[in-house]
Amino acid sequence: MVSYVYMRSGLLFAVFGAISSALWTTFHFEAASKVHPIVGAIIVSIVAGSLGAVLLLFQYKSGMILVSKKGLLFLALLGVAAFCTDYFALRMFASDFPLSVGGPILIGGSVALASIIGFFLGETITIQAVAGVVLVTIGAALLSTVAR
Repeated sequence: MVSYVYMRSGLLFAVFGAISSALWTTFHFEAASKVHPIVGAIIVSIVAGSLGAVLLLFQYKSGMILVSKKGLLFLALLGVAAFCTDYFALRMFASDFPLSVGGPILIGGSVALASIIGFFLGETITIQAVAGVVLVTIGAALLSTVAR
């Protein structure tokens, strides 16, 4: 029962993450022609950090928050990846790349790569997961031909 509840809450977080990611992609598309990509990536980081700081204040009142040295390393690498993602998404959409093509390539590409990286990190891989990665890759490839 515990694993079922855990999986359902994880699935709920995944759905909210997917919605957030879709909004993130759409907002990049809208902002791309109106801001330099480096400035845009910095602003996104500042807003995200500010929101996180406010949420952390509420969380801090409920108890101590621990972060390991290894966790800090991965968070720093995550910051680099987030900046690069924002920068390249803004560059892509500023070059008049369509939202309906660029968004799925960004998100689908990250899905496929995350699945492959998970395998190399020791996660078990099923035939359904392989099929999903193949289908996402084919979909991204098909969408990339639409942009030409």
